[in-house]
Amino acid sequence: MEFYNYFGIVGYFIVAIGFFNKDDKITKKLIITACLFNSGYFLLQSLFISALVILLTALRIYVSLKKRPQWIGFVFIAITLLIPIYSPSTDYIATIPAVLGVIAVYWFQGISMRLILLTATFFWIINNYIAGAWIGFYGELFVLTMGLTRLSMMFKEK
Repeated sequence: MEFYNYFGIVGYFIVAIGFFNKDDKITKKLIITACLFNSGYFLLQSLFISALVILLTALRIYVSLKKRPQWIGFVFIAITLLIPIYSPSTDYIATIPAVLGVIAVYWFQGISMRLILLTATFFWIINNYIAGAWIGFYGELFVLTMGLTRLSMMFKEK
């Protein structure tokens, strides 16, 4: 197994733990940590848009923990949409889940936030499949499973 795959395995494991967590703030902190591993995973595979989007994701989630004005969300959406223009690559689909992630963390909480993040997971699955990032592909399936499990538990708790 290539060295970079270990970054992906650790990153997706942390994301899955984050999605499974009940507390939104802890979930966001775990996703920030996972983003650092996953950006390395994508960077080492020369999937530059995915790597940039993941780093931007870490930054926007960190900022959302401190401040949540909606105008900051719009700034992150604009930056995300500009990434494929300045860094052409085949993994441009990664911008779709990035925009969904901004919407999730700046405008929603709880179940709604998690539903949007799980929708973004589907686009990451597609992106990783097209790019041949197999650890990412299977990692996102694992994240999806954990996220759906936590979501069903949250629905039952309500």
